Amino acid sequence: GLHESTVSRVTTAKYVHTPQGIFELKFFFGAGVPSGDGNDVASEAVKSAIKRFIDKFTLAGILDKEGRAWEDAGLKYMKVSDAEMLLKIEKNPGLLKLPFVRCANKLSAGHDEAAWKAMAV
Repeated sequence: GLHESTVSRVTTAKYVHTPQGIFELKFFFGAGVPSGDGNDVASEAVKSAIKRFIDKFTLAGILDKEGRAWEDAGLKYMKVSDAEMLLKIEKNPGLLKLPFVRCANKLSAGHDEAAWKAMAV
């Protein structure tokens, strides 16, 4: 899964507009849980949220294959397993299609104003 520090970097300075107001994405994610080896791991809430985006859009669907980070990482012509890709995302969250937006059980990945407007209804 994604490490909490990865989710933290991805959600920094990202905002979502809801009928209740504008919130920083960090608002929707819980704190890390200390593991036995001293490193924090993503809380179940964060793991669950990321899993929902992957379940809805697939791992390939949440990757920004048109972005500079994708090309800079040399992924344009490389095939990697899902497990390897998740590790790459942890090191470089710029590989993700941002922003991720959740409103109730509606989700969108990437810049999708139509989906955001539909969420507000």
